[in-house]
Amino acid sequence: MPCSLVATSSRWLGRRLILFGLAVTFILSATLRAPPPAEAAGCDFVLGFATLHSLIPSIVGNCLTDEIHNPTNGDGLQFTTRGLLVWRKADNFTAFTDGHQTWVNGPFGLQVRLNTARFPWEPDVAPANIDPRLSVAYRIAAASRFSSLVSNVVAERIPVRVASLPGAFGAFSINQRTGQQTILVSAALLDADPSDAAAVLIHEATHAFDASHQPEFGTTQGCFQTELRAKTNDLAFWREQFGPDGKQPALNAFERSENAQLALAETNLQALLRATFDAYQSECGL
Repeated sequence: MPCSLVATSSRWLGRRLILFGLAVTFILSATLRAPPPAEAAGCDFVLGFATLHSLIPSIVGNCLTDEIHNPTNGDGLQFTTRGLLVWRKADNFTAFTDGHQTWVNGPFGLQVRLNTARFPWEPDVAPANIDPRLSVAYRIAAASRFSSLVSNVVAERIPVRVASLPGAFGAFSINQRTGQQTILVSAALLDADPSDAAAVLIHEATHAFDASHQPEFGTTQGCFQTELRAKTNDLAFWREQFGPDGKQPALNAFERSENAQLALAETNLQALLRATFDAYQSECGL
């Protein structure tokens, strides 16, 4: 029975779920403050930074500072006119990011990827059953209070793939012949805040858990119940990430949908439940 995450709603049932865990917060070290606007006099590129700069000089630009070190993880950092060079202590490779893409001079030479993605050889890549382009989203979801749901996806080796999903942000399906469960995340979210894909992963991971642990999962009633639990979980995550007003400003259709559903959860629970019921009537067999 396929279940897909569309622009719907659910949660804050009964007592409206005011118990929210600590928000996952990304804190930049004080050493990562914004660089000065003008090119610094006397700075230079050395060692691995000089090598990377020589490979892509027009992408890296000119130096703004000499290399400094992040005291929290030991990484080397150097601001440039076009972004940031990083020597990564974890794997001893150098990288450059412009805030959207990252160029890594690694074991296979110079490679480029989105900031939210990881190459299979990188130390913080998602587990093998999860598309490496979802690595940052996976880490965010795994660090949330829904980590047990994400851990179940990894333990059961449920494939998590990226796909074009017109009209949906995520999907969960079970192959009726083999019993193989699959989670899909919309390719439209790859360029978005990784918290978006993390919310989708939590939603679909709820379905995966329910499929194995809720005997009524395949029934009409079970379908509505799992959709309510999944929406409850992804909205709770959204609130923890961004607060009761959601993400401000919302930058895409998914974020606007989550904000709208969160507002209903806070102010009009009955409307939220009705919207969920209406959205899944056909999918749940009514």
